[in-house]
Parts: sequence; C-alpha cells; structure tokens
Amino acid sequence: MSRKSQRQKDVENRSTGGLLFSLFLAACCAVLGFMLGVAHLALIPTQTVRRLPAADERNPRMVYYVQPPGGTSATYGVRVNELSSGPAGTIRVSLADMNSWSAATFSFVPPKEDESNIAIIPSAPRFNIVDGMLNVSTLLEVKAYGKSYKLLLQTQGTFIQTGTGVEFVPTETCLGSARLPSHVVAPMVNDFIFQVFTSSEVMTPLVQGWEQLSDVSIEGDTLKLVKS
Repeated sequence: MSRKSQRQKDVENRSTGGLLFSLFLAACCAVLGFMLGVAHLALIPTQTVRRLPAADERNPRMVYYVQPPGGTSATYGVRVNELSSGPAGTIRVSLADMNSWSAATFSFVPPKEDESNIAIIPSAPRFNIVDGMLNVSTLLEVKAYGKSYKLLLQTQGTFIQTGTGVEFVPTETCLGSARLPSHVVAPMVNDFIFQVFTSSEVMTPLVQGWEQLSDVSIEGDTLKLVKS
C-alpha cells in the first residue's frame, strides 16, 4: 500500500480547511440573514385588535395584538397582600387587578444620553387572556446612536406544575411582527425581560409568595391561584 506524498497531504489539508471555512462562512451568513430578517419584521407593527378573529379568519402571516380591556381596580393591593403574606387558600386575580398593579409598580427612567449609546426602556407590562392563555406584553423603546424605535414584545403561554412549583411556560413570543424561535431566541428574550422586572425590590415578597403556590389556572378572565 503506497504512502501519500507530502504534497498530497498538503492538498488534502488545504481542501479540508477550505471546506471548514466555507461551512463557517455559510453559518455566519445564515445567522446574519436571520438577524436581519427578525429586525425587519420586528419593525413592522402588529395588527392591533379588540378581539382575536375567528380561527378560520386569521391571516397566518400576521401577528395580532389583542388590547387588554380597560378599567382599573381599587383592590389590587388586597390581592398583592394575599399573595405575599396571606394565609393558604384560593386567590382570584382579575385582569384589572394585574394591570392596575403593574401600572402602579413599574416605571423605568431612560438613561442620560451620555451614559449609553444603546438603551432599552420597557413600559409597564400589560396582561390579557387570549385563547385561554395568559398574554404578557411590554412596549420596548430602543434608543441606539441617536435614533429611537418602539417595539412591542408579547409572549403568550400557560402554567404548568413542576418539581419546584408553578411556572409560566410561553408557547409563542413575538417582537413586533417577528415570531421568535421557541428553542433558543425566545427563551433568551423572555429571561432577559423577566430579570428586568423581577430585579425590583418590590417584587421580592411576590416572588416568595409565588413559590408557595401549588396550582395556577385560568378561569375566564381571571387567574386562580391556589396557595398552600
């Protein structure tokens, strides 16, 4: 069996190196194309509606945003106390409770212009129940190098019981009109926004109260929390 000459080995090494570089370049182009596609769709406004159209009337290429119902709640503080420090039992939280609490709790101050070239300022989250699932949305104001963009981020999902408690599991996340992939991108975005809101000191007792829940379900336009 003849041995390969050094020249043949060099040619094979160059061929392998060229193939790996081509694969790397193709992967970079695919990622860049994906990011540009997401950025383009993210800047396209969603279709804002008061009610979601019937399933057979929806445009599959369109991302809908169902406006949360109006109204305020004067008793949202009672629900907060029941969750954070109340006894075991059932707590029913309306959309008005959730949205009134959110509006009164969250307010983000934009950074000074000389502090950062890029800044993301979220609005207070808004809650709705759409198709039997909880919809959480926030309007992100993105400031980048003297320009400003407003992007609607909305995520929709259900609650499941795990070994560590009850978790909200998103089934779809959209940034503007871009549907984010559910395996990598969407979890990263959702985790980032979740950390922004839960990092507030006012959230600490609520997070501790949430850890005591044994079940969370949706009944009509209400969240039913079972505290053990």
